[in-house]
Amino acid sequence: MFNWGKDHVLSQEKKEGWLRCVLRQAEIHPRHVRLAKFSALCSKSRLENTALPCPSLRQWRSAAENYVRASRK
Repeated sequence: MFNWGKDHVLSQEKKEGWLRCVLRQAEIHPRHVRLAKFSALCSKSRLENTALPCPSLRQWRSAAENYVRASRK
C-alpha cells in the first residue's frame, strides 16, 4: 500500500526529485513520531499481557493523540 501511494499520490514529487525529502519530513513530523512510539508501546504491552482487550480504533486513536512519553530522569 505504501509503494502504491508513493507511485500514485507522490508521482509528481518523484519525477521532480523531491520524494526523499517529502518522506523524510513525514518521518520526523511530531505526530508520526508520537504514533510510532505509541504503537511500539502498545505492541510491547500486548506481548506482556495477551489478556488485554483490544481497544476500538476510536479509542486507540484518541489514546495515541494524547500520548506523551514521560521523560526519564
